[in-house]
Amino acid sequence: MLKKVALAVAAALAAQAASAAAIDYHGYMRSSAGSTSEGGECVKFKLDGAGFPGAFRLGNECGDNYTEHAFSTIVGKGQNGSKFTYHTRYAFGVPNRDSYENVTIANRENYVTADGVLGDTKLWMGKRFYRESDLHIRDYYYWDMSGTGFGVESIALGNVGKLDLGYIKNQRDGEAFLCTSV
Repeated sequence: MLKKVALAVAAALAAQAASAAAIDYHGYMRSSAGSTSEGGECVKFKLDGAGFPGAFRLGNECGDNYTEHAFSTIVGKGQNGSKFTYHTRYAFGVPNRDSYENVTIANRENYVTADGVLGDTKLWMGKRFYRESDLHIRDYYYWDMSGTGFGVESIALGNVGKLDLGYIKNQRDGEAFLCTSV
């Protein structure tokens, strides 16, 4: 029994190593060690009376560690030149208050795209960041269509441009029908 398990693990690792070159990786990381002059817990810089609430990101991350790791890989190709790609993104957060702490893990994205199935359009389905626009210094997203859904991108409109259509649902904002032009 143990030999079968070892063989299965070896086969899985070999298959993963053989396809490792076909995986695209993108990442983000921040780490800090903020504190106060009194030795208490760090408080993010705030500008009271500036017309909007919230903290700013000015290097005073208050002692947290955060990373995001995004992977994508082509999982299939059609005879007509189409391709199907799987995308996923995981985030890891640690409060950074002690040498041994629990890690918070979140699956931020998990979706597939199909390019070239319907001409130059792209089909997508799953959970993804979609059309995020933010004030990065504040971590404030003034336009965030992220969530779970499906859509079609780059529908040609002649000389006018291109159209993106989609349906997205998230727990925070409910449902949204997305219609944007490119």
